Amino acid sequence: MTAAVTAAMATLSVLPPIASTANAAPLTNVPGTASASDTDALFLRRAGTAGAMEIEASRIAEVRASSPEVKAFAKKMIEDHQAVDAQLKHIAGKLGIQVPESPLEAQERDVRALEQLNGAAFDAAYIRKIGVDAHQDAVKLFRDAADKANHSEVKAMALRTLPSLRHHLEMANALNDKLGK
Repeated sequence: MTAAVTAAMATLSVLPPIASTANAAPLTNVPGTASASDTDALFLRRAGTAGAMEIEASRIAEVRASSPEVKAFAKKMIEDHQAVDAQLKHIAGKLGIQVPESPLEAQERDVRALEQLNGAAFDAAYIRKIGVDAHQDAVKLFRDAADKANHSEVKAMALRTLPSLRHHLEMANALNDKLGK
């Protein structure tokens, strides 16, 4: 591993894991709409902020990445996560739940840290933090929702999305292995 990549990974390793929603604003429901459980609402909120972070970081990667494979991965992340975001918003709207349109503050710090990097260091950090770490978190989040969601549409959406997230994680792990050599 080059010194730049090692330094980049060290910088990102001190960042907190992909942010939780512990300090997030409370969810609001629109009066007169179908209700969802707190579990469903929390899932939609967390999935929304995580997706927003991945999209934002991937837009940066489309420009900053030096590897054509990393750029292609970023493009796929934008396309796929925008589609998931549209599904989340559709379901949340039907349930009267406000889904955030931007990353949480801690997630935004992760993205800003990536912006400080260039070249191979950026590629390695983006793939590790957004490709691997964020997708490990996303797979767990969606798997938990598939198991625990109360609303049938929330559960079905989580189940439909899981294979894609697992594939993203496999792609990221392969790129991470390649960049680490």
